[in-house]
Amino acid sequence: MQRYSFEDLLGDADFFAEEYFDKRPLLKRGAVPGDPQEILSLTDLDDLVNLEAVRPPYIGITKDGKPVDAKWFTRATVVQGTLIPDAVVPEKVHELFKSGASVTWMSLNQIFPQVRDFCRVFSRTFASRSDAVAFVTPPHSRGYEAHRDAVDVFVVQLAGQKHWQVWNDRYEGTGLCDTEKLGPPDFDVTLTAGDIFYLPYRTPHLVCTESDVSLHLSITVRPRLWRDLLMLTLHKLLDDPSFDDYPYLPSNDRRRVELQLQEKFESLQKLIGDMEAESEVDRLIRIGRSMEGSSSSRIFGGAERRSVHAQNP
Repeated sequence: MQRYSFEDLLGDADFFAEEYFDKRPLLKRGAVPGDPQEILSLTDLDDLVNLEAVRPPYIGITKDGKPVDAKWFTRATVVQGTLIPDAVVPEKVHELFKSGASVTWMSLNQIFPQVRDFCRVFSRTFASRSDAVAFVTPPHSRGYEAHRDAVDVFVVQLAGQKHWQVWNDRYEGTGLCDTEKLGPPDFDVTLTAGDIFYLPYRTPHLVCTESDVSLHLSITVRPRLWRDLLMLTLHKLLDDPSFDDYPYLPSNDRRRVELQLQEKFESLQKLIGDMEAESEVDRLIRIGRSMEGSSSSRIFGGAERRSVHAQNP
């Protein structure tokens, strides 16, 4: 698989952050260099379904905007003496798809190594957790009603076409939304293979397929708010031994407890004042880039190389 950088896909990351990130949608035509299905193809998903091992909630099916109960496409089976209550039945998935249902793979980066590599492009750029959701939708159908997501989304069209209506209106919460109250969409476009569409979190959107089967990948980036980052910093500071003693809050000597708490406030303020922002930013970036969903390590391959080296010093 081709290795991508954020610059390959969407240009300079600093410019993107300044002009679009957490501000407004961005549509970039032909953003993916080469063949988009090197990232993920319909054949890959056929293979995945036929393994039967990817169980709900990793795989889900919707029809006419409503979820299909997993009992309609799973069965109980026994694997090595262990009961698996919801193994996927490929034939039932195919039947539902042919009847107009959409198939969704949640957190595909936890299952498919190539998708995990692709997620890493975004987690490294934003120093935040990223996940991948794959959507396969049959022609002339809609998997979900108009809604707002609680995450930033980078839509990567991999095969076929999909029609998007998007409103640059982010003032309400997340979940389903009434498009009649939103007025005309700010974007009314059809994505083709290789296009990328960035939607900041809480951006309303409504999606449907046209004449082709559509496959797109939504890379979700979970924004880390300042409060999230500061909580990480505070957790680090509060590991200081000066906060290890146990207070007795209901004490009759209320004044003494208040003075003790004031001392802790002052201790924490001193620790914050002594911190170096530069090193803490570096630490927060490292944490963000190693969060679950896109992290990487070499356990078995590394052990093999160590074994060979030990035999041939």
